[in-house]
Amino acid sequence: MTRSSHRPEQQRGRAPRVEIDDQTTLGSSYLSSLIRTQIRTALVVLILLAVPSAILPLVLAHLPKGTGGWGSQAAVGWLTLGVAAYPLLVALGWWYVRQVDENERAFARLVDTD
Repeated sequence: MTRSSHRPEQQRGRAPRVEIDDQTTLGSSYLSSLIRTQIRTALVVLILLAVPSAILPLVLAHLPKGTGGWGSQAAVGWLTLGVAAYPLLVALGWWYVRQVDENERAFARLVDTD
């Protein structure tokens, strides 16, 4: 029996896992929802990383040109890129992994309604 011969009343009450396995419209909607959620999470991380990266050159350009030392433009740039960037990257990575795992757990709870 092909998918087109399924009547709508036969498909009611089917488990989400079956809908996904059979690649029905509803199953595609479930997967699209998961993918949209994952993409949204990735875009949030991208924005949270891109904004400070884009602002940094503007901040450094407005620092006074020093003769050297810790207050100079070069020192602030190196400290920011060499020290301050890594905790941000670690925090964003940790948050991203937590969110993606939570999204997948929520999807699994939705699908596993047995």
